[in-house]
Amino acid sequence: MGDMRQYVNLPHPDPDLSEPHLGHLQRSFADHVLKWLPLFDPETASHHLRYARSTEYRHAGSTLCVVFLIFANGAVSADSSLYSRSAHELPGSAYYARAVTILERLPNTSKDLTALQCRVLIAIYLLFAMRPLEAWKNITQASQECMILLRANTNYNATNEYREAFGRIYWICYILENELEACLEVPTSGIRNYETLVPLPGSQYEEEGMYYLLALASLRKVMVEVLDTVGYKSTSGFVTYNPAVALELRTQIDEWYRHLPGQLRFQLDGNMLFDTRKAYLRCSYYALMAVASWPFVLPLSQPPLQTPQDAQTPYHHRSSIGPISHPPHESVPQPHQQHRANSHGHGTSPSNPAHPLTDTDLHDQTTHRAAAQSCLDACRLYLTHAEEILTQKSLVSHLIVRQYYAFTMILLLNFSGVDLQDGGASMEERRHLEGALRNLRYWSVVPFMEESLSVLVRIARAKGLRLA
Repeated sequence: MGDMRQYVNLPHPDPDLSEPHLGHLQRSFADHVLKWLPLFDPETASHHLRYARSTEYRHAGSTLCVVFLIFANGAVSADSSLYSRSAHELPGSAYYARAVTILERLPNTSKDLTALQCRVLIAIYLLFAMRPLEAWKNITQASQECMILLRANTNYNATNEYREAFGRIYWICYILENELEACLEVPTSGIRNYETLVPLPGSQYEEEGMYYLLALASLRKVMVEVLDTVGYKSTSGFVTYNPAVALELRTQIDEWYRHLPGQLRFQLDGNMLFDTRKAYLRCSYYALMAVASWPFVLPLSQPPLQTPQDAQTPYHHRSSIGPISHPPHESVPQPHQQHRANSHGHGTSPSNPAHPLTDTDLHDQTTHRAAAQSCLDACRLYLTHAEEILTQKSLVSHLIVRQYYAFTMILLLNFSGVDLQDGGASMEERRHLEGALRNLRYWSVVPFMEESLSVLVRIARAKGLRLA
């Protein structure tokens, strides 16, 4: 049982309902939630708040549940602390507990869009609180209820207002579930199977967050395509690294970037953006570029295949994508043990030393090495640009921290120390990695990062990196 579930079941203090304090929480919610994920339009939010105030926050229906979750998210998003181990110490936990208690007592919640909005707001609160698994459980439940409504077609064609409200809920569930599914390696609810039935939402108001929601929805569609196309496939046991596929995926990512609305367009340079949402989109661009090509890094991190002419000559490679340094007690795989890629981009049987490499083999090797280098370059750019948003709490902190860790690990595993023949590039990579490690240790207070960071630090020390 999660700690937030246990907290709800315990006695908790009454929430602060003083008007000045609630006004501050409402503004924080608008800035840190609705500008990212506009679950409802400003008029709907105002209606909920007015109604709850008129009943002195006593009518325990779905509207009051939404209002308490607005206050809870406003409180947790305004707090600067990265993590609170105790649920009692979480900002807004008293509002959260009241809201969950109300929601659990509501009848037939799957047919009530307001109750569905509550489930999404609970997941958002848990993301701010860095409880990703509990957030996934709630967003999956909301996704399942969305699918029930779609299969039953219950009231879906009733009014434009209903369709718009449902569309916001559906696409926010789609986005959040996809992000958590990729990070936590948990099964999908199946919500992606219904995306053709639910148009992207619109608004009769000028909502800043709507542009961002549409950009996120299209981004997650591209991410699904990338993750479903490249990488390790457990069903076949192969790692897919087809250059043509990677090029097509990178083309799709560039198309997504070119079609961003002007309000969210960012420059692909080294300048800070001073806008967390734009900064996150820029990081996502480089993350997708890295993921599209990362399978090429794995085979090229091993000693390369050799031609008969150089088979007797020790291989030395100065590139950062060269073979990883192996500790003395670890055996280095020999060339006859290596799996190589054929022109289709799939792992094949070990190479036969009796058959020398052909021109096609050498061309594939060069192409794969270039693709691997593009992945490592994207990883470096991600680490550089993510610093702008890594040291502050936001709705995407959980995702940013995990991505930052993954790309740091890729670069670290492909770092073989300072090469005397290429000292400048090697020293720059060393400084880059040491800075990334310092940034990640800032998040060591989060439980799910503790073990991962200890592994990262152990590898870094083995490779001679200095840790403050």
